Amino acid sequence: MLTAAALLTRRGQPYRNAAVLFGALVPDLSIFVLFGWARIQGIAQSDIWRKLYWQEPWQTLSAISNSFPISAAALVIAIALKSRLLAVLAGAMIVHLLMDFPVHADDAHKHFWPITDWRFHSPLSYWDPGHNSRFVMLAELAICIASMIVLWQRFSGWVVRSALGVALISLGIVPLFFWLTLG
Repeated sequence: MLTAAALLTRRGQPYRNAAVLFGALVPDLSIFVLFGWARIQGIAQSDIWRKLYWQEPWQTLSAISNSFPISAAALVIAIALKSRLLAVLAGAMIVHLLMDFPVHADDAHKHFWPITDWRFHSPLSYWDPGHNSRFVMLAELAICIASMIVLWQRFSGWVVRSALGVALISLGIVPLFFWLTLG
């Protein structure tokens, strides 16, 4: 999200910026819905990721929201309709997918669905220590900090800067969570 925001947001364009933020979240929406629904149902976190995540409808929803062809089609439609908001939304989705594609190993998405169900199983993972996650997290941290610097310079309002502060805190909490829970 931070990378898409750094690349695509603009000062004084709140609708554009909201579209960027939403577009950057779209690829992960199905995961958020899955996690929230499963926790409300009382399903253990380990069962969410080891079992439920791999079942329908979650795999199809994940394929839809992580699809390069669908995001590219949205961008083509936006250009045809001359819709800047849809274009930046689709652009933010594509930025997210480009950042995601090389860092999913055993949990790879169907990034080219509906054309194919093929998955790129990367040797790198953003969370799995067995696939070099510590190095990926350091690289991600560097990219996020660079993006935050760009955004801090671009926006001076307290809302954006407060959100960047929360994002900075989460940059430490998320890796700590994965290292503590996954070894």
